[in-house]
Amino acid sequence: IDQNCSGQADEGFPSACQCARRAAGIVGWWPGDGNAEDMIGWNDGTSTGPGATFTGIGQVGQAFYFSFGQPGGIVLPDAPELEFTSEMTLEAWIRADELSSPRTIFDKYSYGLRVEPLGFIKATVEDETQGADTLSSENGTVPIGVWRHVATTFESGSWKLYLDGELAASKPSSATTIFNLGFTEPYIGVDPNGEHEFAGYIDEAAMY
Repeated sequence: IDQNCSGQADEGFPSACQCARRAAGIVGWWPGDGNAEDMIGWNDGTSTGPGATFTGIGQVGQAFYFSFGQPGGIVLPDAPELEFTSEMTLEAWIRADELSSPRTIFDKYSYGLRVEPLGFIKATVEDETQGADTLSSENGTVPIGVWRHVATTFESGSWKLYLDGELAASKPSSATTIFNLGFTEPYIGVDPNGEHEFAGYIDEAAMY
């Protein structure tokens, strides 16, 4: 996110976006400011149920709010620019209010990012030939009720996880590409099966 309004994404994803200038390489930005509109392109989201709403308590302005125990997330269009093959970055501010089960931040079958019950971030990618692979931070790195900035970057198998701008985990993935399914929509706050809904707040979600 281009916090300093320089026209490029900041190194290490340090803090929330404070301006509307486009960051280099960004293909979608959903700030959750009272709606699910994409502030970069045409990939506006749609709520899938009553559990996905908006609140004034965001890290920057408003945020998506996902009510624990109520169904709902944000579904995005199955757009070519959201189909990643060899390079990808996912990022968002999150505040989890409940972690009794996995909580989805992003999910599109072939890539995803979520919070696990022990309070760690897990990223997933799927390669057409190598299958699925995962990368996780340490337990307890995402405490309940605390805002954390989370991001994952993938570049031809070089894979990293960031928490609040600091490297939290990295490895060479067994997958060197991301399977382009071409017929599944990406989701924010819920997986494509309508399960593992986020419980809490997601703000300034973006993809590169």
